[in-house]
Amino acid sequence: MDATTEPIVAVVGYPIAGNPTQFALETGLEAAGIDCRIFSINLSPDSTADALIGMAAMNFAGVWVARSSMAPVQKWLAEDLDQASSVDFLIPPCGKSAKQPRDWKTFKLKAEAWPKLVATHLAVSDYSLKKVILAGGPNSRIQVLSTGKKGSGKQETGQEGNAEVAVNETAIEGKPGSTASLGIQAAFLKECQAQLGKVFGELTESDVEPFRRLPTHAEITNRLNELADDEGVLVVLGPDADRTAWNASMNSIPRRTVVVDLNGAWEPMDVAHAEHLKASSDGHLIRSLDIHAQCLSSLVKQLFESTVAAEVFQEAIDEYLAV
Repeated sequence: MDATTEPIVAVVGYPIAGNPTQFALETGLEAAGIDCRIFSINLSPDSTADALIGMAAMNFAGVWVARSSMAPVQKWLAEDLDQASSVDFLIPPCGKSAKQPRDWKTFKLKAEAWPKLVATHLAVSDYSLKKVILAGGPNSRIQVLSTGKKGSGKQETGQEGNAEVAVNETAIEGKPGSTASLGIQAAFLKECQAQLGKVFGELTESDVEPFRRLPTHAEITNRLNELADDEGVLVVLGPDADRTAWNASMNSIPRRTVVVDLNGAWEPMDVAHAEHLKASSDGHLIRSLDIHAQCLSSLVKQLFESTVAAEVFQEAIDEYLAV
């Protein structure tokens, strides 16, 4: 990167309108006294490879990949990377050909951020996790915690190279221990235990339950009733899950429950519902907003070796979404 010019970070999405990342990054970098330009780019899928290579040629410092552009970026990276499904931040190669995906530095900031937020909450709670509900979307795809390392081989799942399993549409089909659910259970535990053994270390595959849709308050409560008073449930809401019924019926989160929302689509109804749950629940909600703020804090640390608290980005995102 040319030290005589301001570094440039791209935020790519398709569409990119309504994404708070540029405003939040600019706010955090200004607070830290870091000179940097942030460009939001509406990047069509067909132009992804050429655009990334062009950004590298122009000495961009990094590229944040919004959810709406993850699929084409993953497709490009997958030519040389076995595990590209959760990559959300890229640093172009220095002194190497940008046409080779293997030469780019790739990071999975969201997948690293949310388990740390869970651990932070549990450190001041009076219960430990004994049950996990993985609530996926139409393809039952869940972004599990990943180490962010390249060339580490394929994930240990029910299908080679991804974390997808066939979970039935109805409430609790694909029960723990069934053939259909073994892949996603194994992938989740393997990755989480590697990074956060103190939080997830005592869980077994039978403690991880995949849902096709989002669980109801009653279904979460039923699982809590099976546990001791000092044991709780973690509910992970997948990024592709249909939130229509959840927003209409989920008025509070039960106590001894941690809900992690991996949505990141910034839909007004979803944001408003999350705010309601945060304010009215005995349980704990880790919003997509909270995770995103933690990711941006990690991004700044990675690029500039400077610390900007996640709260700075949270306030900026809240301000942007309130307009």
